[in-house]
Amino acid sequence: MSCIKDSLEVDDQRYTMMYIELENSILVVFSEGNPRLGTLAAATDIGLSSIILGGRSILLAKSLALLLFQRFRIPVILSLYVSEGVNEKRILDVFLKLLDRVSRRRAQIV
Repeated sequence: MSCIKDSLEVDDQRYTMMYIELENSILVVFSEGNPRLGTLAAATDIGLSSIILGGRSILLAKSLALLLFQRFRIPVILSLYVSEGVNEKRILDVFLKLLDRVSRRRAQIV
């Protein structure tokens, strides 16, 4: 099991990603500020994702879970906590930057 935490500040707002890799799955927590539980999405196959809990940024959470599944090819559970009315394009850009940073750190561990 490996756990990687990283954060990025954009326009005076800090975004945090926690990446936890288990033997058979990945858990990712992405949030504004400190890590918090948000909308939970699961992806278990290409094109197959579900919302487990929550109602904010549903499409973004499902899309990010699918993106993680496509990259790592194992089941993913993703928590996404962002403010109501946030610019989802901006959130996607920040998430992708953090994901790239975490992926590079993951490659160094493996």
